[in-house]
Amino acid sequence: MRKNKPALLKVVNLENFDPIEYLVDEEAIASYLSDVRDAGNQELLKLAMQNIEQARLINSSKK
Repeated sequence: MRKNKPALLKVVNLENFDPIEYLVDEEAIASYLSDVRDAGNQELLKLAMQNIEQARLINSSKK
């Protein structure tokens, strides 16, 4: 019996994703940071910390 393999999708014209747009409060930041830490990638963690710093600056200027 042949098992069905998942279809491969070709991604075309995918917009750049900017996580900073979604880091609008400390709860979102904590969730994002937790997910990044779970990935275990130091380069990704470094980038995430930069994103968090930018998001906090943007959020503080909106208040």
